Amino acid sequence: MKKINEKIKNFNEKIENISGWKWSTFTFIVCLIAILSISVEIIWQPYLHAEDGNIFLKDALEHGKKSLFFTYGGYFGFLPRIFAILAIHNGRKYNSIILITMIMKWCSILFSTICINYINSEDFKNILKGRIIRLLTSVFAIFIMSNYVYMLYNATCVHWWGGLLAFLVGLVFLNTKIPS
Repeated sequence: MKKINEKIKNFNEKIENISGWKWSTFTFIVCLIAILSISVEIIWQPYLHAEDGNIFLKDALEHGKKSLFFTYGGYFGFLPRIFAILAIHNGRKYNSIILITMIMKWCSILFSTICINYINSEDFKNILKGRIIRLLTSVFAIFIMSNYVYMLYNATCVHWWGGLLAFLVGLVFLNTKIPS
């Protein structure tokens, strides 16, 4: 038993001594894999959900950058509209609707990963002590969010991930720290 405890202690020390950017890169990749593992086929399939196509892409196609300031249902959807403008620009350039849908989907996936990966930053050292605990918490949160499948892989629902990020930033403020 003593040897096992010593090995766990050595492993934790090695994890804690990994430099900040290497740790952030590693945790980003782990979180991305966790998000993609929920529905592996999403990697290759074009995918639009709800307002992604009939609102955000349509407005970006018809009005370009001006669509950034349109509301839908009383809300500004800046991120979905930015994703749509980026997707339409590149889709026109390469004349591909598949590329448009893939850009929308991957922008959403990457933004979601960035939001959840914030838990793994040093800002949470006082809230969740060990790096391994923070990593497990972020992966656990991904799988909890996956119960609401419509929240994954689409620009329409990135505001939920942004809301989670705002909550996490609020937790950091409670420790009288400025978020990194």
